[in-house]
Amino acid sequence: TNTESGFEFQTFGVNRRIPVDLDGLRLVSFLPVENQ
Repeated sequence: TNTESGFEFQTFGVNRRIPVDLDGLRLVSFLPVENQ
């Protein structure tokens, strides 16, 4: 895709990181740690 920052990313597998779009800027959000 064409993004202002010039790149796109995806996560794979069990991952606490999720991409978040904030006014056209892609940031990384962290989910809380799950107690197992």
